[in-house]
Amino acid sequence: MNTQQFAPISLCEMQDVRLMNRVDTKYALCSAQLNDILANLSDSYRIQTIDEVMVASYRTVYLDTPLLDMYMLHHNGKKERQKVRLREYVDSDLAWFEIKQKNNHGRTNKKRIQLASFNVYATRESEELIRSNSQYALNDLLPQLGNSFKRITLVNYALTERVTIDTGICFDNFRTGIHSDLGSLSVVEVKQSGASYSAIKEEFFNRRIHPLNLSKYCIGTVLTDHQIKSNRFKTKLNALSKIAN
Repeated sequence: MNTQQFAPISLCEMQDVRLMNRVDTKYALCSAQLNDILANLSDSYRIQTIDEVMVASYRTVYLDTPLLDMYMLHHNGKKERQKVRLREYVDSDLAWFEIKQKNNHGRTNKKRIQLASFNVYATRESEELIRSNSQYALNDLLPQLGNSFKRITLVNYALTERVTIDTGICFDNFRTGIHSDLGSLSVVEVKQSGASYSAIKEEFFNRRIHPLNLSKYCIGTVLTDHQIKSNRFKTKLNALSKIAN
């Protein structure tokens, strides 16, 4: 993937594009499609660059109840739902405790606090955050699924849109011990505060690449737990398989 074609944007400048309350649109692409599309977008976006690094490493741990209540709400089609996760920006040695809330209008609202360590999340601040923003208590939640990937972040010149491109997506289930991955598939997420022009969405539309509403937590859980209820996600897994092939 050629990242050198994009002008850089610093982490400091990125503070103006945090988009903690936003609308997300997701797509899944094979690597050949992605490279072809990115070649046409260098005039529309800059690339997040930290210490000359343009491709960042991420780690995530998803927390859920012992009965996987958050997974089941998503599986059962509930519009209002949450994810609770730990997120580590590996190259920057930064870790966060995050709550992502999706409402019935499709908007995502994210609350987070910084952690001193990725491995120590049960802090007073984390307990207060989840008590104020969730129906769950922190001691009701367990680490259920690990996830790692590489991410490129693009920002449009108007600073109204952020595009994340995740590759090398892997999953490890802490309950079953099963490892899986998405192979050569990339997940692209377009994040906007509201309706506005998007160069990358126009590229997708012109190429008849349609949005695919998928959750890494749910897809990763299905791929690594062969006993879990998963009927609702079979169509999406089939779609991912067709894209990969």
